[in-house]
Amino acid sequence: MSGERKISSTTAKKRITETIQSRFPDVALAPKGKTALYYPNLKTALLPGIDSELVKADLKQGAGGELRGDLPPFHAPYSSAALCVNVFGPARTDPTVLEIYGLSGFSDFAFEKKMPTGISHPHLDFAATTGSTLLGVESKYLEPLDLKKPSFEVAYEEAFANCECPVLNEAYLSVKAGKQSFERLDVAQLLKHALGLNQKRNEFESLILGSVYWTPTNASEFSVYTTMREETERFANLLEGSRVQFVSTTYPQLWDEWEEKKVMPEHLARVRERYEMEL
Repeated sequence: MSGERKISSTTAKKRITETIQSRFPDVALAPKGKTALYYPNLKTALLPGIDSELVKADLKQGAGGELRGDLPPFHAPYSSAALCVNVFGPARTDPTVLEIYGLSGFSDFAFEKKMPTGISHPHLDFAATTGSTLLGVESKYLEPLDLKKPSFEVAYEEAFANCECPVLNEAYLSVKAGKQSFERLDVAQLLKHALGLNQKRNEFESLILGSVYWTPTNASEFSVYTTMREETERFANLLEGSRVQFVSTTYPQLWDEWEEKKVMPEHLARVRERYEMEL
């Protein structure tokens, strides 16, 4: 029945890999472990037109070891980091090409942007700025397929209490106490990012925390994507009135907007060829 099917991340990885093999037969994926297949090098993992040196410099700042090893995590066909870089890569060279959440006119852009909370130093998948706005974005590929349980270090209680944003503190207390339940959206990660962005309150007029997540073309068949949509809407309501605004979209929604506005048309065609698929 529509909307009730379930799928595991293991099955999704297998189907994505099979789709890539079918669409790009000239790219010989390399074996990784017993069953996985990865892009053999960074050149094949990246879409054309993306500055690999700038990307490597940014990714090395991250905490995930995305480029570590002979066949690093970034080379997986279902790599979340690679999805983000391949979609937004042109903005690393020219931030003015970026349009997202109704925002444009960016002057600065970086992947794996560290946004200290006062307790820890989490990395946003990317951050971009205009003269008055700081946008921090968290990108997801298959992560929603795995259940999440919010967790916070003890020190965060004082950090949120002293953040000078009552709405943000109440959101933290509600999630921590289990009054707000989230299974697919990594709400603890988002709250920590919101706390980090809030540290910049004296530098920017507008602070925006964005979520963008991938969905397959047959997303309506799976309950997980219905849940993810509901949870992002609920989290936006939880932060309503906060100094940090939360906004969310899916990759297919973003791509449709780019197509309508003729944003990076050649790049968009390559993105869709690689990432638009069913599970």
